[in-house]
Amino acid sequence: MLWPGTLIGAGVGYAIASIPGAMLGALLGQALDRRL
Repeated sequence: MLWPGTLIGAGVGYAIASIPGAMLGALLGQALDRRL
């Protein structure tokens, strides 16, 4: 499942560090989404 936090995290990570950043951002976003 993709949630808003995951998408936002991936977008921000991609803007900062391209592909690796997008993967890390998506993981962080998923962690936030699970708490909400």
